[in-house]
Amino acid sequence: MVKRRRVACAAITSGLLAAGCSGLSGEYPRSSPVIPTASIRVSEGYVVSLEKLVTYAGVALAVYLVLDPLAPNWQIEQTHLPDDTYLLALRMRRFHTGGDGEARQVFHRRARELARSNGYSGYEVTRFEEALESAMLGSQRTVEAAIRLTGRSAAPLASVE
Repeated sequence: MVKRRRVACAAITSGLLAAGCSGLSGEYPRSSPVIPTASIRVSEGYVVSLEKLVTYAGVALAVYLVLDPLAPNWQIEQTHLPDDTYLLALRMRRFHTGGDGEARQVFHRRARELARSNGYSGYEVTRFEEALESAMLGSQRTVEAAIRLTGRSAAPLASVE
């Protein structure tokens, strides 16, 4: 769903940017530009053309779609193995605006959630490996870890009303 929205926004942005270029020449000359040749007076000495304003908005939208500050920084995949063991694979977003040192915090938070939701009082880390995977568009931080849940507690009693 999020990828479809990003692709649609990118297509709209590129269309707006292409439409804003009135200096393009083609086989069929246009009779009128898509974006009117209007301008907005910001202050007494500063005027911005509507074409530039659309271009700036398109660039801002493209930057927002790539960085998306509201998206979570980490993607977690987990696999349940026998003997109450879990394998966790964490992958950080390729383009991010922070969170380089939070791999252990995210891992321990997820391990505590697993222990609590399965009725255990704790967990033991049996393996923890951090790495950087290099790619053409930049490196991506990854974590592969394994935990074993410990201290099975009794199921909570249901309250009687």
